[in-house]
Amino acid sequence: TSTGGYGRHNNSSAWPYNDLIRWAKVQNFAKTIGTVLFCFIIYFSGLFSLLSEGNLDLLFLLRGEKETSQEIIIIGVDEQSLAEIGKWPFPRATHAELLSHLKTAKVIVFDFLFPERSMDDHVFSQAIKESPPVILASSLNYDNTSAVPAETIHYYHATGGIETQLGNTGVVRKLHRANNSATPPMYQTILQATSKTAPTPYTGYINFYGPEFTFLYLSY
Repeated sequence: TSTGGYGRHNNSSAWPYNDLIRWAKVQNFAKTIGTVLFCFIIYFSGLFSLLSEGNLDLLFLLRGEKETSQEIIIIGVDEQSLAEIGKWPFPRATHAELLSHLKTAKVIVFDFLFPERSMDDHVFSQAIKESPPVILASSLNYDNTSAVPAETIHYYHATGGIETQLGNTGVVRKLHRANNSATPPMYQTILQATSKTAPTPYTGYINFYGPEFTFLYLSY
């Protein structure tokens, strides 16, 4: 309605509309803050990484198993070998005997440590000398000291780091190199020993070929 000759209007009808606009703005702001807080919690709680790993596992499952190279043979310490040879660790003379059966290999890798001296080290060293290139494992201890082959073991080609990094579900999905380690990662040492181009240390995801025993496997 108008009052007098000045055409003054009563704006009371616009008040509910203005209130709705203000309320919508408050709601949008609250949603934005809530979304940011939710993402913050997801990221720092590790749930985001867990979801990413689950998606990666699903993609590998959908892709299916990949055909493996028959040039790679895994000789494992398992229940059968423990029953036949005895409790772990095996005598190093046993490792020397194994080497005597692997004369045609391109490279031989032991992915367990030999940090302490043994009475059989001279036998083991002689077997290493008479074998194809042998790579031994090294690792960083919790106090940042290095666990390397005992000084009584000789003639091995090189050492490679075997540090691993577990994912949120206890599965190794990434190649890892310890920040304080001067030893190259094991995969790089193997590539060098087989005269293949060794890439810059890679810390990405492992291309999953399949479950246990996908690669050719023999008991120790």
